[in-house]
This record gives sequence, C-alpha cells and structure tokens, in this order.
Amino acid sequence: MHGVQGRGASSEFDLTMTRIDDTHEDVFEHEGNAAPEGSLVYIDFAKWTKSGEPLAFQIDEDGDGEFDREESVKDAR
Repeated sequence: MHGVQGRGASSEFDLTMTRIDDTHEDVFEHEGNAAPEGSLVYIDFAKWTKSGEPLAFQIDEDGDGEFDREESVKDAR
C-alpha cells in the first residue's frame, strides 16, 4: 500500500502504474486525483486486477490513521 498526502487546499496528483509478469503487461493511468489538505490517500496496488479495471483509493480525510471513505477511480487508458 502506498500513500499520498495532501499538502495544500487544491493538491492533485497523477498516477501511472505498470505491472509486468511473465505473460503480459497491465497499465493503469488516471490524472487529476484530489488529495485535500491534511488528508492521506492510500493506494493498495495489490487489489488492482488488470488494465481497464478501476483502482480503489482509501481516504483518511483528517490524517488520524482511520479510513473515512473509499473511492473507486477509473482507468483512463
């Protein structure tokens, strides 16, 4: 799991990730992901299944270590 911390009122990040195995390559892309100030956005790469499938972001809105909501993000590819 990887996290992104919001450091300003309008923090955004772009995400591109690639998973490669012996038989194929899967790519996920999404631009303009919001990370509001004080929040932590956790990305659990292991739960993503393949290209074209959404990726779940778990969001800790106040930085207290507890997930407040989950957001499904579409693959832009």
